[in-house]
Amino acid sequence: MIILGYIVGIDGLRSVLDVGCGPGGLLELGRNLSLSVYQGIDTAEVAIASGAALPEIKRVGAERAIEAARLTLGGTAAGAAGPALDKESEMPHTAAHSAMSADMKKCSEECLSCSTTCTETVHHCLHMGGKHVEPAHLTSLIDCAEICQTSANVLLRGSSLHTETCRTCAAVCRACEASCRQIEGEEMKRCADACGRCAESCERMAAMAS
Repeated sequence: MIILGYIVGIDGLRSVLDVGCGPGGLLELGRNLSLSVYQGIDTAEVAIASGAALPEIKRVGAERAIEAARLTLGGTAAGAAGPALDKESEMPHTAAHSAMSADMKKCSEECLSCSTTCTETVHHCLHMGGKHVEPAHLTSLIDCAEICQTSANVLLRGSSLHTETCRTCAAVCRACEASCRQIEGEEMKRCADACGRCAESCERMAAMAS
C-alpha cells in the first residue's frame, strides 16, 4: 500500500516492473491505476504459484530478474526489459532456493496467506466504518499485512536472517489477532484466525534459532 502511494504520486508513470512481485499483491491493489504496462517477476516458485492465475506475472531466474531491474532503473529504453521477459525460463537451482526447508516453505505460505487476509480485511473495515476504522485497529492490520509480506520474502529467499523477521512477524501477528478478536463479525474472526496461524508458524521458525 505504501508503494502504491509512491506510484500514484509519480507524474506520467504508465508502466511498472515489479521485481520480487510475490503473488501479485501490488497488481491486485493497483487495478484502478491507469497503467499501460505491468510486469511482475519473481524467482520463488511458491510466490509464483500463488499468483499463477495472473498472466502479468512471470517466473524468471535470479540473474534475469536482476538484469531486468538494472536495465529499467538505469534509464534504458522503456521496452528494453520486455523482450528479455517474453521467453519463459526455468528458475535456476540456486543455493538460496536449496536452503529453503519444508518448514520455511510452510511458514512462507502462512505469511503470504495472512498478508492477503489482512489486506482484504482493511477493505472490509473501511466499508463497515465505526469501530472497524479506529486508527489503532487499521494500523494493526496494515502493519501485519506488510510484515507478513516481508517475512515471506525473506523466507522465500532462504535468508539466514529469517528467524529474526519471523520473530518480529509473530509479535505483530499476535497484536493484530488480539485487535481483530475485539470486533464481532465473521470477517474479523477469519482475519484473527489467519494471524494466529501465522504467529504460531513464525514462532516455531524463530525458536529454531535457539
